[in-house]
Amino acid sequence: MSNWIEKAPKHESEERMYSLAVYNDKLYGCTAPNGNLVEWNGTNAWVEKAPQHESEEYLYSLIVYNDKLYGGTSPNSNLLEWNDVDAWVEKAPKHDSETHIIILAVYNDKIYGGTYPNSNLLEWNDVDAWVEKAPKHDL
Repeated sequence: MSNWIEKAPKHESEERMYSLAVYNDKLYGCTAPNGNLVEWNGTNAWVEKAPQHESEEYLYSLIVYNDKLYGGTSPNSNLLEWNDVDAWVEKAPKHDSETHIIILAVYNDKIYGGTYPNSNLLEWNDVDAWVEKAPKHDL
């Protein structure tokens, strides 16, 4: 049985790391409660690359699409694109009453987001909005 080896302690006051993504041969993480984008320095620390976007407290998910890094947020369920330098750019605002983009996936060359609290499947229109593709499924 092997043990985990800590490669980097938590970044500043962040309490949670929700998702990791490899982008341009570097490892990135998304955090809470401040919604930062952090990059692992390859040895022993996280380095902040983009601070919290507006009032977003959680950066839940990261994904690479068309050679860009995207993040899903809460409490406003935004889709954000990293500018590759130091900030997030909003690509899709809140959709209806959704508050969280919990997970992102690329499927058939489109970005999809899974939501909370309504468990909707959203598709990004590749411009500026989410489009609902599947409403909440009642079990």
